Order: sequence, then C-alpha cells, then structure tokens
Amino acid sequence: MNFNDEYNDEYIEKRNSLYEYFDEYFDELEFPDDVKIKIAHIDTGITEHPYLEGGFIKENTMDFTKPQNNQKGKGVITVEKALSKKFGDHGTATAGLIINNEEDENIKGIIPRWMIDNKMIEFHSYRVGNSVVLSINAVNRLSKAINHAVKEGCKIISISLGAEGFEDRKLRLAMEYAVNNGVIICCAAGQLVPFQIYPAAFSHENLCICCAASTAQNEPWKSTWWNSFQNGYVTIAAPGTSMPKIYWEDIDNPSVKKSEGSSYSTAYTASVAALWYLKNYKSLSKRAGNEIVRIFKTRIQYTRIPWEDNRGYSRNKIGPGILNPKGVLKKRPPELR
Repeated sequence: MNFNDEYNDEYIEKRNSLYEYFDEYFDELEFPDDVKIKIAHIDTGITEHPYLEGGFIKENTMDFTKPQNNQKGKGVITVEKALSKKFGDHGTATAGLIINNEEDENIKGIIPRWMIDNKMIEFHSYRVGNSVVLSINAVNRLSKAINHAVKEGCKIISISLGAEGFEDRKLRLAMEYAVNNGVIICCAAGQLVPFQIYPAAFSHENLCICCAASTAQNEPWKSTWWNSFQNGYVTIAAPGTSMPKIYWEDIDNPSVKKSEGSSYSTAYTASVAALWYLKNYKSLSKRAGNEIVRIFKTRIQYTRIPWEDNRGYSRNKIGPGILNPKGVLKKRPPELR
C-alpha cells in the first residue's frame, strides 16, 4: 500500500524534508570509528516484520516476562501472538517509526538506515508485557529492563507504556540510575485519561522527557487531556497523528496504516535524541551523566516550534511547543562548546 496515496496529509511533506535533512546533515559529519549509540525500546515486543528487517539483531532483544535465564534473545514475538493481543502489535508499530527500512519516504524510520548498517546506532528491543497499560508486575519488569539497558550501555530509552496513577519506588530508582549514567529516557504522556501516568510523571524530577502528541497543524492532539495535567508534566510535544503504523493484517500480510498517539511522539523524540547524542558524543562523554538529560531538555525546549496561535493552551500543562529536530541538531548547545 502507498501510504502517501492512502493517507495524504500535511505531514508527508514535513517527513520527507526531515529524512532528507538527516541523511545529508549526518553524511557530512565525521565520527570516531568506535562511536555507537544504543537505543533501548521497551514495549510489548516486536515481530519479524519485513519493514524491520536488518534494523535489529535478535540476540539483542530481551523478554522480561520469561524466567531470568531465558530472557536474552527472546524479545521477538510471533505474528500469531501479535494478532491475538489487544496491544500485541504496539511494539512493532513504535519500532517502525525508529528503524523502518522501507525505501518509501512516507513511511521509513527516522534513523537513517546507513547508520544502523554501519553500527553507529544499535536498536535493542525489550519486552515487558502484552499491554501498554502497565500492571504492578509489569512496572517491576520495566524497572528491571531499564537497569539492564543501562548496564548494556544504552544511551537512549524509549518507553511508550504507562501505569495509571501510582508511583513505584523500584521504578524511581531505575530512572535515577539511568539518568546518573547519562541516559536520556523518553516517555509517553498518554491520552484518553484525565491524569498523569508513570514513568512519564518522573519528568517533574527531570528523570525523563515526557512526550505529548501534536498535529500537523501544530496544535495539541484532541485526545490529549492536557487540561488535567499538572504544571510541568509535559516536556515537549512531537508529531503523533497520521503516523505510519506497520502492522499485520493477518499472519501472511504485513502492511502499514495511519495511527496516532503519544506512543509515536515518544519514538519520534527518542530517535531525535539518539541523533543528537551521536552528533555531540565526544562532548557529552566528558560531562557528568546527570547533566545530559538537563542539557537535552533545555535544548529541545529552546529550539521548539511554538504552538499555533497559542489558542488558549496552557504551556505549563501541554509543554512549551513542538520538537524541532533541525533546530535541535543545527547548533551545538552552549554547554557543550
């Protein structure tokens, strides 16, 4: 299916321009031979969808729903399981926004494929459950996944999952451990519920980047109940509507369709964070770990795209604006010069 023909919208031109910019911009930069940014994608597991082929190594996947001695290399789920669960294809969909290898400009992943082929960026998929709504047990598995990702040297963690309304001490400790080791964690703000979710709510303590969904018209997505958010909850918004979702129509038919939600905003922001980390790798490696999230947060908010006409939006609740990837990458932050 041609995503452009089926779902023509204002994002098409924006996406094409952005991918072209990333390719050209990074092609002109020089990197040390040993530079590698690892992204941990913590979700419901991924499938061997053809659009993800070559984007990940199966041995680098983990399944924290299994016994500890049988987790490594088990993060890839069957198509049957993806089709049988309500959120079974969620991990595949959000991974697609990061590493989709399809040549069609309208649906390919944000990370330039040559960076993955050259092992400059490495994708690690971690499965912690079957649903994006985290149970108490799933929150415990999420904490373990974060700790594991840090020990594996991941510098970006993307979490498009959430627990409704309760905080967890082990999760907080895992987030603190990650931030103190220079890891940027991007978390979904959520939607359709009138309250904050965890781990995104740790944004109040600068332990993560909380990502809300924006539209092609540079407005908050209508399903975001931002009026109910506490001040300072949302760090930044990012595209989250009319996003290309890779999925399975049935066991033999991989496909793509339009989807929406802060899950995509999170994967989008995590991708940009990885590129930013890659560009500034030499300078960031000299900084204390707990400074890096603060520097990135300051950068994305300073270079933001403003909300359209600020039509009654509370910037304290919905964030100062929308992620501007070109602005984030264009100049080195003052702290890193």
